[in-house]
Amino acid sequence: MLDFRHWRDMGLAILAALALFGAVRYIAGAVMSVGSVHEEQAYIVPIPGAAPLVDPLDPAEFARIYEAADPARGESLWRSCRMCHSHVAGENKTGPSLAGVVGRPVDTVAGFAYSGALERVVSVWTPDRINALIANPRRFAPGTLMTFTGMRNPQDRADLIAFLSRQ
Repeated sequence: MLDFRHWRDMGLAILAALALFGAVRYIAGAVMSVGSVHEEQAYIVPIPGAAPLVDPLDPAEFARIYEAADPARGESLWRSCRMCHSHVAGENKTGPSLAGVVGRPVDTVAGFAYSGALERVVSVWTPDRINALIANPRRFAPGTLMTFTGMRNPQDRADLIAFLSRQ
């Protein structure tokens, strides 16, 4: 039969194990920390054979597709963006508001904390820059926090950008 002393010893052993676990977790977190997301790299390491950060289409080809873009169709494609973005000015979600995004300087929506990845590759959102971003966000802006994997169809991208240009 267990008396008070045994219960006390088991309780202290459990508390000691939890304290040890917490200390190890804290130390591991401090050692593995990579710092602020706004820190700059000391230098860029070129990767042999890596594709350069370029638009997925030739600019002239994208201009041709964009001229025939259908904003009404782009509105239906908006559903893949609206989970994280709003097209109402000042209404931020997980991502910033995309109201007036075409022609707007990058990382300028008030009240939204940016990662800094986009401002390293583009300064103003033009249709061809938005096209490159939504084709493959991680390739266009390494380090972006945007979880969207990309929109493969160039006509879909042009239609979506035409819709956004009217917001």
